[in-house]
Amino acid sequence: MVATAIIAALALLLSIFNTITLMIDKSRNFSILFDKVYVSDYVSHHDQKQDSIKIKYTISNYSQLPISITRIRIIIDDNYFDVDYIPHYIESSDYKSNGKTISETILNSTVLPIQLSALGANSGFLAFAIPKGTLTGKESKLKFQISTNRGEAITADFTIGKEERFKKFIFWNF
Repeated sequence: MVATAIIAALALLLSIFNTITLMIDKSRNFSILFDKVYVSDYVSHHDQKQDSIKIKYTISNYSQLPISITRIRIIIDDNYFDVDYIPHYIESSDYKSNGKTISETILNSTVLPIQLSALGANSGFLAFAIPKGTLTGKESKLKFQISTNRGEAITADFTIGKEERFKKFIFWNF
């Protein structure tokens, strides 16, 4: 009888441990680093003269489940600007031999969604088309709203060059 009670207690403890582990594994747990901000002239597909804000980013997923970043918006003076759905030119490089181009690499901005595998990461550039003169490129803090496929959108101020980590336990959805 005592052995049965001990086994039952151990089973209960193991069950509680597994439930907590599962909740942690299913939690939203990622970080974002916005590293550099570049501003350049941009003529939109509607022939509007705007600024192209290009922001270097790194996103890391610390969760055991994949996550998708479905929307990123920069917030400037209570105005929301989505990541542009058209890739913006970032830079290119040529590899030449004897004056002849052997290969050319063109780097464009990332288009959403960004899909991260479990414990995966991604980096690149995000591009926003915003009204001319809104940002200088020398800002040290910017405000973003980030939407994922795991929970509600996150709105936060980001210090440029500093990684911000977001954790949220998701108790439902086992």
